[in-house]
Amino acid sequence: MPSDFLIRLGIVHQSPPTSDTVNAGKKRQHVSSLYILPDGMLHPQFETKRNARGAYVPCWKSAFELALKKGQLKRIHNTANLHPLLVDQISHQLRSRVLQELAILYKRFEGLRVHRRLQPSPNILRRLTALELAAFNTPSLSNSVSLETSGSQQPLAVIACPRKSPSEAVADDQLAMLPIQLDYPPAEPGLSAYELLSFNSAPSAEPSLPFYHGSRIFRTSAEQARLRLALDRIIDLDQQVSDGSQLQHSGQCGKPEDALDDSNDAYLLQSPANDATIDPVPLAISLWRLRLWEGDDWRMIDESANPLAL
Repeated sequence: MPSDFLIRLGIVHQSPPTSDTVNAGKKRQHVSSLYILPDGMLHPQFETKRNARGAYVPCWKSAFELALKKGQLKRIHNTANLHPLLVDQISHQLRSRVLQELAILYKRFEGLRVHRRLQPSPNILRRLTALELAAFNTPSLSNSVSLETSGSQQPLAVIACPRKSPSEAVADDQLAMLPIQLDYPPAEPGLSAYELLSFNSAPSAEPSLPFYHGSRIFRTSAEQARLRLALDRIIDLDQQVSDGSQLQHSGQCGKPEDALDDSNDAYLLQSPANDATIDPVPLAISLWRLRLWEGDDWRMIDESANPLAL
């Protein structure tokens, strides 16, 4: 099975916060413990070297929770500890990976722009136009939308992210670091975080364009603010060509429409124009792995099956 379908769990030595004292006056000795922890889920630039010992399980939260309940993860190592927030830790790292891929994408833009190899703009990320957004918000058209693309560019995903003011200033080098929140808010019942839509085709066409509701995936204000800032700064850089001019997106009737309209909360991720050496696929994969973790693409698999045998 391809690794993108899997979560790697590593066997990690960690010292507990408390220590045992052998005798009074003697040096304290820390007792090492083994833990089963997610491994290799973050981008290599943000994570230490992967542990040599470990195992793979499906990237599917329901199956993972079932394996925990049945004690099947003990097959990985029968004496290693499983901490009670393991599922939350995996979810947090999957969300963090999205912001890390955005940070890597931004650095790639910066490097090419400095060396004047970013002209014209690859245009991999833009806000939806008013016309496109109206199609998304119209119930009769919600299963099929028309997107304005140029040349060989292909839409990869739509990300909706409302504007949130961060409670404190976030430095650029902190955008890829999500704050850990132990009492993370649960998903609202009945509200899906993901949809599949048809685009530039008849409504009967097979849906293939993922639509991600950012506020239902990144459910705290701090996370939403970081996601929005990370998306906006890529758009800012993407739209700056070497002479400093701004690219404009033609709206209805050919009237120029500023693609940086702050009122628009939906972003289109698409393949690069002009064969630019910018690859948005890792970002698309990181978003898709969140869908996979929530079970969206495992619908055809029987949940009663042994999740470790997949």
